[in-house]
Amino acid sequence: MQMRLGFSVPVPSSPILLADETPAVGDQPFQEKCHDKIAELRAQGMTLILVSHSPEQVNRFRDPLMCHE
Repeated sequence: MQMRLGFSVPVPSSPILLADETPAVGDQPFQEKCHDKIAELRAQGMTLILVSHSPEQVNRFRDPLMCHE
């Protein structure tokens, strides 16, 4: 529950989101909700700084124009 609150409070008000494994916690419906919200905010121009050990998660959120493989 703390992770849900920790994600929901800063998201609507910040042009930059710093996510430290946040989208990887919680149950599957919560994770999908996080992913959808992050995608929506990024489409509106929000900057995402993501800290993750999951290559799949990084690839899901990376900007192909800004990243080099």
